[in-house]
Amino acid sequence: MKKVLCGLVIAIMMTGSGNALTKEEMQCNWLNKSIKEYVSAAMRVNSYSQQAEKSGDIMQAGEYNEWEHKNMKRGSDIANIYNAICKN
Repeated sequence: MKKVLCGLVIAIMMTGSGNALTKEEMQCNWLNKSIKEYVSAAMRVNSYSQQAEKSGDIMQAGEYNEWEHKNMKRGSDIANIYNAICKN
């Protein structure tokens, strides 16, 4: 009886939480979140770059452009992985 009760409690806990996700679903969620974070970072850096260009700081704008490119490249790479693994 004790084993049945423990099994029931565990089953109820797993159906109501994130533990019910499969490993693939968790990976896809993580990849999707990462894509959004890299794109968001690239957009922020782009605004910094535009501000630097307006103020005439071309060297700083160039550095921001490099950071923007790196973030977009990483986001694109992760998006390609997401499409290969998570596409339904």
